[in-house]
Amino acid sequence: MNRKIPQDAFGYYWSLGPERSYQAVADHFDVSKRAVTKVAGRENWSQRIVEIEKKAHERTDEKLAESLDQMNERHI
Repeated sequence: MNRKIPQDAFGYYWSLGPERSYQAVADHFDVSKRAVTKVAGRENWSQRIVEIEKKAHERTDEKLAESLDQMNERHI
């Protein structure tokens, strides 16, 4: 397990959804969990996930508000 972790490892990690884990990434890329943990720490994977989810929720809220405005206008 001396292979390098590819640049798209975070993308794979994200794609795993709620069941994501560093071990799953390590298994997928045939590297050690420790190697994944080091890269994840250096690249702030946990914080990136939080920020992505926050932005997604904000966009969803904006779309829902727009839909509600449109519905209210139709009813007036």
